[in-house]
Amino acid sequence: MEVQPLDFEKPVFELERRLQDLRDHSDEHDVDLDSAVKAVEGKLRETRRQIYGNLTAWQRVQIARHVQRPFALDYIERCFTNWIELHGDRRFADDKAMPSGLAMLGTQRCVVITHQKGRNTKENVMRNFGCGHPEGYRKALRLMRLGEKFGMPIIAAVIGEGGSGGALGIGVADRVLILEDAYYSVISPEACSAILWRDRRHAAEAAEALKLTAQDLLKLDVVDEIVPEPEGGAHRDYNSVAESLSRALRRTLKHISKIPIDELLKKRYEKFRRIGIFTESKTTAASDRS
Repeated sequence: MEVQPLDFEKPVFELERRLQDLRDHSDEHDVDLDSAVKAVEGKLRETRRQIYGNLTAWQRVQIARHVQRPFALDYIERCFTNWIELHGDRRFADDKAMPSGLAMLGTQRCVVITHQKGRNTKENVMRNFGCGHPEGYRKALRLMRLGEKFGMPIIAAVIGEGGSGGALGIGVADRVLILEDAYYSVISPEACSAILWRDRRHAAEAAEALKLTAQDLLKLDVVDEIVPEPEGGAHRDYNSVAESLSRALRRTLKHISKIPIDELLKKRYEKFRRIGIFTESKTTAASDRS
């Protein structure tokens, strides 16, 4: 699969193309181009370091939205076995935006609840662009109660765009993992920009202010662990990022499975009660009053 570059990645892709052209020319014409190849390789490494080592919040949002980024069912296919999808909320309908069911993670039986977008217009209409309906959340609640019945702890993993109240609702879990270039916020940068600036063109500024990147969220204790992605994003290597997520899920599940349910529920409650608490310095407070 040929990767489609984002605007800020174009210098990297141009160098990769130039490097491949040099190698092809050398092979086809039996010409020694080692010095030229090494020069381009060095420049490519430096360009990658400069771009991917200093990503802005808005650039990470763009990576999280990449059209080729793996979706939930891609991870289910690679991380889990014996996937059985369960349908319906037992009241109204089944929500195809939230495929959920039972699966095996290694030797552990799990309840799996997801949000799923589509790859094209037809799929997006079927999946409602990944936005859950009320019946989807009722289905999720039904399956969470099933997990509770059999003593299964719940782990949330943010794999792409976690930009809504619905995403936050499903994220009320014992542990919250997040992929390195995913984001997690109550509102999208564009919607925030439209409210604060009355103009969606300030989305990049809003993304910085919202502290929605994995790195910011870990500092704020909103998430518990960052799962690494391949350089450039998860769409660069589905199998690699799925393996990283699988290891993180297994390790986390093994850890919390040893904790008694009552203690686990207490810790979960305390964790979410702490989110958003901050201390205002006396200097700042006095300055604000003057």
